[in-house]
Amino acid sequence: MERPANLSLRFAFQKFQAFESVQEKIQTQIADKTWVGKSPSKDDVIEIFISKSVWYSKFKHFDHVNPNSKLYLWLEDQDGAPTGLEVFGIQKDNYSWADLNLAIQRQATMGGKKKRKAQLVEEKESPKRKKKFVQMEVTGSKGSTSKKGSPSKKGSVSSKPTHSL
Repeated sequence: MERPANLSLRFAFQKFQAFESVQEKIQTQIADKTWVGKSPSKDDVIEIFISKSVWYSKFKHFDHVNPNSKLYLWLEDQDGAPTGLEVFGIQKDNYSWADLNLAIQRQATMGGKKKRKAQLVEEKESPKRKKKFVQMEVTGSKGSTSKKGSPSKKGSVSSKPTHSL
């Protein structure tokens, strides 16, 4: 396996699959009582492939990729695999971990329109741009609000947060 200059998602997925294969072989040998010596922990095996911090922050997401999905086929990079555009909805030379997470979330919410609509809203908001949504209730027949949401003399306004992203 040749290591590319920057760690692509496909190369990372190959490492993940190699880890899964080694872990399965170790567990089989332990069960068959053919493993000699102390059994390695999962973290011991992880560190053969990558640091634990990178594994638990990034690679763990591969566990959520459905083996029957277009994303899985794209990660496998086999002949006839879907394009990045088909999987991620955008064509790029290199896809990021954020792209992978969005694709996994889309894959998980494909069941219903309400879930999908909520997901699209969540995708558009970046963590740095958290917005607080405030529902304004106007009372009084001639009441109005100023730009800051304070009531005018003729009515009253109460504002209460409905939710925050």
